[in-house]
Amino acid sequence: MDTKVCTVCQKSLPATLEYFYPCPVVKCGLTSRCIACSKQYTKDHYEESKKWREENKELLKQKKHEYYEKTKDKHKQQGKEWRRNNIERVRELSNLWKKNNPDKMRVISHNRYEKVKEHHKVITRQWKQAHKEERNIAWQARRAKKLQLDNTLTTEQWEQIKSYFNNKCCYCGKEAKLTQDHFIPLSKDGEYTHNNIVPCCLSCNSSKNEKDFFEWYPIYRHYSKRREQKLLKFLGYKDGIQQIELVETKLYCITN
Repeated sequence: MDTKVCTVCQKSLPATLEYFYPCPVVKCGLTSRCIACSKQYTKDHYEESKKWREENKELLKQKKHEYYEKTKDKHKQQGKEWRRNNIERVRELSNLWKKNNPDKMRVISHNRYEKVKEHHKVITRQWKQAHKEERNIAWQARRAKKLQLDNTLTTEQWEQIKSYFNNKCCYCGKEAKLTQDHFIPLSKDGEYTHNNIVPCCLSCNSSKNEKDFFEWYPIYRHYSKRREQKLLKFLGYKDGIQQIELVETKLYCITN
């Protein structure tokens, strides 16, 4: 085994990193002083070294910056490789830092949002335009939930209901943009379920508002006996009373 003589204690020691610090600027790659002598030197000259560092802060800052500029690509690559090989450790350290620095995390999150908020607004606007039905169903469900009413209508059920009425208004028969109408109004404990939601145009929805169907529709300008019978049949009404079993059977038939 190769040996190396320490220039301070004059001991002949194995030329390994166990006894000497690395030093890439010399041929052998090791410091001239052994680790024990280096530590003792640092201890003996600590106050002197501290004073010098305080007096030369700008010089040290400049040298540190120059060293960083020379080695930053190498260090970045080493950092990437280390993070790639220590994913769990990186995640653990990241979570620990976030937990210990909540104020800094809020600032970081806010700055990150400020950079991408315009992009998010565009994406959100596009999503809302493409998912109007889902948004409307979610909003109606929230309204019913606040009133502690059943709110189980799904997008699939809504499509089946519109299909049953040939994608036309169930009150006037027009082909128009369809809205969801509570057959029994929400204010009168009408549920947001397939037993109580029917498709109608905006005009008919506004006209009906919270009125009772059996009082409003017979005198409505677009009244139709045929459409009334079809609507009541779909909702399972018999002698003015809704038969829930008939509604369930009707929706099952539409689905299958």
